[in-house]
Amino acid sequence: MLIDAHIHMLPVVRGVCLGREETTSERCGMIRRQGSGLEQLFPPSFEYSGFPYDVFIRYLDWAGIEKAILFQSCVYGHHNDYYLHHAIEPLSDRLKAYALVDPRTENARALIDAFMQRGFVGIKVDASELPIRLDSERVFVAGECLMKHNGVLALDLGWEPDSPDYYQIVELKKLLRELPGLRLHLAHAGLGGKPIAAIDDGLLQEIGELSQIGNDVVYDISAFPDLAPETEEYPYPSVQSLLYRVVSTVGTDALLWGSDAPQILRRCTYRQSVRWVLDCDGLDADQKRQITFGNANRWYFERG
Repeated sequence: MLIDAHIHMLPVVRGVCLGREETTSERCGMIRRQGSGLEQLFPPSFEYSGFPYDVFIRYLDWAGIEKAILFQSCVYGHHNDYYLHHAIEPLSDRLKAYALVDPRTENARALIDAFMQRGFVGIKVDASELPIRLDSERVFVAGECLMKHNGVLALDLGWEPDSPDYYQIVELKKLLRELPGLRLHLAHAGLGGKPIAAIDDGLLQEIGELSQIGNDVVYDISAFPDLAPETEEYPYPSVQSLLYRVVSTVGTDALLWGSDAPQILRRCTYRQSVRWVLDCDGLDADQKRQITFGNANRWYFERG
């Protein structure tokens, strides 16, 4: 049994990057980033550069994925209604989903209330893409609203190190201390955009300290193959070694496998996006089951 704890579903790309550059779908897996030109975001076989429901669900079935947690991204655009009608309403026993809400908007609290009442598990915030400071009043207000519903803040610390709002770990710790009841799902274990050579033990310890503050925190390892050098092929031994280090720091109880499809499909097949974990000789069978199924099932499907 497998649960993909970080995957996307999108009919088309209509988003914003770094708070200012519009992104739109082009053909053959390309997107157009305003001011930067074309970018190969998905494989060329993605004719219209989307990952619509029919394609998404067939990927799950093909790879034997029992359940999934749907994320959104500012770069892809807002697809709250699409998630509601294709995932939450018809398939809530198989699919859970995050709403995409900008905490900076005046009606953010009302939006969070409405989305939580309609079955979303929480909201996703792309800190460096909006951009927004995690110790700002708007984020605190959104966090308080989520706590009222026992909702989750899904957070991406960013993938572009040149952004001034990238990797706000100090600000995140402040947020968690101020809101000890806030549940946090940290995408990419907070390591997005960092080459493996730059991930030292001090950095891992800093991330591991998040769960010591007292909050309920989980870390997904989605898109980890993208952290490997471009010349490294499956099963990405440097990424497997990184996973062992992450396990040594935070344990396996709080780790969730996620693919980050469809973007990860530039690096590997969908099956390989989980096989690299299952092929880790340094993990025993129980650890692998926790990471690829048990933890996500407990956190998202068994919890009331």
